[in-house]
Amino acid sequence: VVYWSVTMATIGMVMVVSIVWFDEDLGLGPDNAWYGMSIGAYGIGSLIGLMWAGGRQFRLSLPAILMRAIPIYALFVTVAVVWHTPWLMLLSWFGWGVALGPELVLGETAIVSNVADDARGRVSAMQSVCVQLGMAVGYGVAGPLVDLIGARATNLVIAALTLSFLGM
Repeated sequence: VVYWSVTMATIGMVMVVSIVWFDEDLGLGPDNAWYGMSIGAYGIGSLIGLMWAGGRQFRLSLPAILMRAIPIYALFVTVAVVWHTPWLMLLSWFGWGVALGPELVLGETAIVSNVADDARGRVSAMQSVCVQLGMAVGYGVAGPLVDLIGARATNLVIAALTLSFLGM
């Protein structure tokens, strides 16, 4: 739950950063469609990743999968802004969504199987609250950070923060 909360903070940060990046860094203006298409690509990627992961059995444990997925997430976060090309955000968010599938399938299963039946509702509610708080923290941190160092540099900070999850 702590990992997912911090992960959601980085997702909130990336969402803020990408708005500024599309508008100010790329000069596409607030009416561009790339932001919406990128979020759509993330959703489609997540759907594909969940369908793929949900239909298979994994030989690797959740920590082993996370050790492989976290660098992929960091790479996708970095690639999107290193090259000033809007379609890379769309591709990186799609890849991020696909990579999330195994993590969610195994993680949610681990939570359900390790929590007593009579506590699952409370644990699920606590998990949802923590994840939403994580995203709120990400939004709150990203705005001032973007103002301070810019969208591209903030995105690289997010990539480094994502890599630090390996220690978690």
